[in-house]
Amino acid sequence: MRTGFLIGSIAVLLAGCGEDTPEQRDMSDCKPRNVYDMATQFVERRLKSPSTADFGPFRDAKVTSLTPEENTACKFLVVGYVDAQNGFGAMIRNEFIVTLSKVKGQGSWNAHDVRVLNQ
Repeated sequence: MRTGFLIGSIAVLLAGCGEDTPEQRDMSDCKPRNVYDMATQFVERRLKSPSTADFGPFRDAKVTSLTPEENTACKFLVVGYVDAQNGFGAMIRNEFIVTLSKVKGQGSWNAHDVRVLNQ
């Protein structure tokens, strides 16, 4: 009897754990740490040797919120650094600057400007 009550209680609790709404996902995706992670993905695509990329820690980056445009959940400017091999195989520290925004209600991001300096 006790086991049945416990299983029933767990089932009721889990039933309330449905999927997030698009607005809730937008709020979660627009947290600075998540924005930084997305920016690093855009930067990796620009590197000559992305497999060697070693990004600086989040605490060393600067993530600045910008005014979002229409149909945009959030917009940010991210400045950080990455150590990666250049075309000659030498490890070089590169500063990056990324302006990106999240499409409202979707899981996609747009990079408006991606600059990797000192490549």
